[in-house]
Amino acid sequence: MAGLECPCCHAWAGEYHALGCPNGQPHEVWVPPTARLVNLTPHAIKVAGEDGETILEAAPSGQVARCTTSSEVVGEICGIEVVKTTFGLVDGLPPAEEGTIYIVSSLVAQAADRDDVVAPDTGPTAIRDEAGRILAVKRFQRF
Repeated sequence: MAGLECPCCHAWAGEYHALGCPNGQPHEVWVPPTARLVNLTPHAIKVAGEDGETILEAAPSGQVARCTTSSEVVGEICGIEVVKTTFGLVDGLPPAEEGTIYIVSSLVAQAADRDDVVAPDTGPTAIRDEAGRILAVKRFQRF
């Protein structure tokens, strides 16, 4: 897939770099050059290189993967219920398909625990506007 580049070592899709980048960061992912990215979030996902320029943009696919939830009332604060929410199974995540990588929320990625599932890394490396809204991420993450 043209334009899919490791943001720290600049290896392109199809280049095996699991031994680590020149800066010593390990990689666990080898992205085949024919990989198909499917965005299962309701948001467009922009990935930027170190220079801040967009290197990949994934529009929402129209299908959203989510975790089921259940809630139990566990208390009250100032007359407002407090619930304990438990996350369950993943809903809306297709079966693994060779050559396909699914982009999902961090919560879904944690629950799915699959090698073909990644989430945008919205931590300190994300690019944000003045109001703190995410404009782009620089990498994906696995759990």
